[in-house]
Amino acid sequence: MHFKLSLHFIAPNTLIVLPSWDADKVLECITKYRVTSIALVPSLVFQLLSHPKLRSKEVDLSSLSGIGTGAAYLPPEAEKEFLNVLSNKGKKGGKIQRLSSGYGLSESTIAVASMPVQGMLGGKLGPKEGSAGVFLPGCSGRLCKEAPPGTPMEELEDVAPGEPGELYVQGPLTTLGYWENEQATKEAFLPGGWLRTGDRFIYKDGHLWFQDRAKDHPEGYLSDACVAGVPGPRNDGELVPRAWVVLSPAGHKAGAKKVIADLNEWVQGQLSKPKQLRGGIEVVKVIPKNPTGKVLRRVLQDRYAKTHGKVKGKL
Repeated sequence: MHFKLSLHFIAPNTLIVLPSWDADKVLECITKYRVTSIALVPSLVFQLLSHPKLRSKEVDLSSLSGIGTGAAYLPPEAEKEFLNVLSNKGKKGGKIQRLSSGYGLSESTIAVASMPVQGMLGGKLGPKEGSAGVFLPGCSGRLCKEAPPGTPMEELEDVAPGEPGELYVQGPLTTLGYWENEQATKEAFLPGGWLRTGDRFIYKDGHLWFQDRAKDHPEGYLSDACVAGVPGPRNDGELVPRAWVVLSPAGHKAGAKKVIADLNEWVQGQLSKPKQLRGGIEVVKVIPKNPTGKVLRRVLQDRYAKTHGKVKGKL
């Protein structure tokens, strides 16, 4: 955010700030103020794709010349669908050939990799569909085989070229650790300024290609997940844990039934019974998040309440 805001002081621009995300208001502002650039996260791209006004005549997107996405992985098929919507509206969106994207995390303050523009670096590296981009200047990376959290860098083993591995990064943008959380800092921040990202990539043709999450998810079946409390079966006010999960390519290949069964088995082996997913597991297309990437658990809880209603107690 500090990076985006600073740009508007360096080069005079009009910045339109909304109180909160509202797809209707966003489309209205693009049309009214002739917005030229907009930054999104994948969950908001999906919201716009499902919005009926996006394809209507009352919305004019012809002013848009740049759309960026970040904070999470955007599937190539979603990018294609979004660009097709723009191109199918005549000249609207005709200037946009692709959505600019990159990869970053809070611990790196802004970004680790970014999609290069055509002709960048003497034409040696250009944009590639589906990749997370190339390392930013000053940023170093290693793809390593799975290892317990906190394993020293000298004990990590690099994966073979073309094989997926967990990404460790080092550079001036990496933070020093987590505030007042010494244990988490020891597990993620290693000597020498290295950061364990918890994400698995393949490095090919100078680009990073996202595969799945390496930590917190069994066997890389999930690309995103959220846990929140929902009413328990006894209807006594108790909230029980329920998980909403987004399948990774490996998860889709395995199938939702197997993923749910394996996830339940994994949780039962890791947590005590009160902490297990007694509220169930639901496979969803996307985890709703706000513009800064924070999970909107209330949206999922409200959706659950509408579809399941109040649990009736038994006499």
